[in-house]
Parts: sequence; C-alpha cells; structure tokens
Amino acid sequence: MTDLPVTYMDVSPSLHHETRSRGTNLAVAMFALTFVLTSAPLSTAHSSASGITDLKAKAQAIAAQITEDNARLAPISATYLAQAGQYSANRALAASTRIKIHHVERLIARDRGRVQQALVSAYVSGGVDNSAILNWSSNPDRQISSSTYLKVATGQLDQATEQFIGDQHNLTISLNLEQSAAANEAIALSATAVARDQVLATVKAEQALYNSTDSRLNALVAAAAAAAAAAAAARARLAAGPPSSGGISSVSIGGPAPTTLAGSFAAIRNCESSGDYSLNTGNGYYGAYQFSSSTWIGLGESGLASAAPSQTQDAAAYRLYQRSGNSFAPWPTCAAIASLL
Repeated sequence: MTDLPVTYMDVSPSLHHETRSRGTNLAVAMFALTFVLTSAPLSTAHSSASGITDLKAKAQAIAAQITEDNARLAPISATYLAQAGQYSANRALAASTRIKIHHVERLIARDRGRVQQALVSAYVSGGVDNSAILNWSSNPDRQISSSTYLKVATGQLDQATEQFIGDQHNLTISLNLEQSAAANEAIALSATAVARDQVLATVKAEQALYNSTDSRLNALVAAAAAAAAAAAAARARLAAGPPSSGGISSVSIGGPAPTTLAGSFAAIRNCESSGDYSLNTGNGYYGAYQFSSSTWIGLGESGLASAAPSQTQDAAAYRLYQRSGNSFAPWPTCAAIASLL
C-alpha cells in the first residue's frame, strides 16, 4: 500500500492566524487515536486474517474521511484566495488614492503661493508693470496694468484652488470608503483563515493516522507472507530430499556405484559420518553429511546441522546436490570412494 495523496491547498496567508481551539482539539483527538493504534505490539491475533481485515477497514474509513474533508477544504480555500486578492486590491487602491491626495495638496499649496507672490509683487512695484507680474498673464505679450492683471490672475488662481480643494474632498471620501472596504475584507479574511486552518489541521491529522494504519497493515501483511513462505519452504524441504531410509550400510573402495539416488546419498552419509545425523566431532563439520557452518547457513538453515532433524539434513543435502548441477562434487572424497564421480 501507498500513502494516500492529499489534495488540499496549503497556501500560507499574508495575514496568518493560529488554529483555534476546535481545530486543536481535533488534532489532539487524532493524535490520541494514532497512539492507541500504534503503541500495541504486533501479536498473533493481529497477524491473523481478521487482524488484517480490521486494519484494512480502518484505513478505508480514514481514507474516505480524508476525501470528505478535502472536499470541504476546497471551497474554503477558494474563498480565502478570493478574499485575500480583494483585500490586497483595496489596500493598493487606498495607497493610490493617498498619493493622489498628496499631489492635489501640493497643487493647492503651489497656487496659494502664486497668489501670495502676486500680491507681494504688486505691493512692491506700486502698480507698475514688471516681469514678475507679466509672467502670470495668460498672454505675456499683452501689456496690462499690474492692478488689472492682479485681479484677473488672482481670480483664476482662486478658482483653480477651489477646484483642487473639491478634488481633495472627493478623494478623501474615496479613501475613507476604500479603507473601510479593506478593513471589512480583513475581518472576512481572518474568519475564513480560521475555518481553513481548522479543516487543514484535521486533514493533516487524518493523513498521519492513515499513514500509521497503513504502516501497521503493511507490517501485518509482510509478517503473514513471511510466515506462509517459511511454511512453504519447510514443506518443500521435507518433500524435496531423497529418502533417508534404506540405502546401503557400507561402502567399499572401488566397488560398484549405487544404482539409485537414495543409495547414492546413503553412500555419502555412510562415508562422511557412518550415517550419524548428530555427529559433531569439533572439526568444524556437522551432521550426517558433514556440512560446514557457512554451507549450512547458505542453504537457508540455522543453527548447527548436527542439531537438525534427519529430514532437514537430507533436504539440505539434496538442494546442495541440485545447486551443484545434480552432482556429488560437494563431497569429492566420499563421492570418489563411492564411484559417484
């Protein structure tokens, strides 16, 4: 089995909110259930077919719950992203409006400064035309008196200033509306983030529980498979070996070769150990066929050959014979004595 893929969207919010108590409690409950499930040791009952069936049912139920919660999370995440985008747009719009207000304020200050400059210039020149006054005329080539120009120029500037003040007022109203909209979006975004975090915490806890259940299920299935394989191997060992009874009781040098496979193995046993399956002389070779420890282990057995049942030794000897190309070459001296080579 593989981990069930999770399809939730893990988007980190610019306005991050910690998961509230409800989401925390769900995560704690999931952790407790995980602990109960994973803390119990593997037992014979769990390795049985009923134990595997129970774990499969649990894994399927958790997977179904994850699917359901992912379905709940998808629209919440979509709403969250939309609200986050609207919030950012309102903040950007408010920032742009503030820049416009600042620009209008500078225009107002500029025109007020021009009016003041014109008044000062008129006072200093005493009504005489000069270049400072003529610069404010809409037509510099037209010669008019400073007093006439001053009345026209200041009137135009006052009118422009009033227009700028009106613009400033309208922009201020727009800014207030934009800031209010951004504040409302922030509140909505916060509420959606809380709901999203709660479901996300639940899904993550469920995924952890599913992984734990799946891991235990894999362990049980592997243990059951290993037990079945070991039993099959044991049966194969018992069935694969040559008959251990019968054969011959003695071997003569240069005599005729045995005419049956059972007789051939009996000749090897009698030559190697006089047919004593428990033989252990301390020379590093054990049992009726005098297996070395490395050869015995390499044949998939354990312990010492001299401690194994006769059927197990016969089966191991037969496997070694087959691995050698159906040859008695692993016992070269005795095979030569029994005319098997």
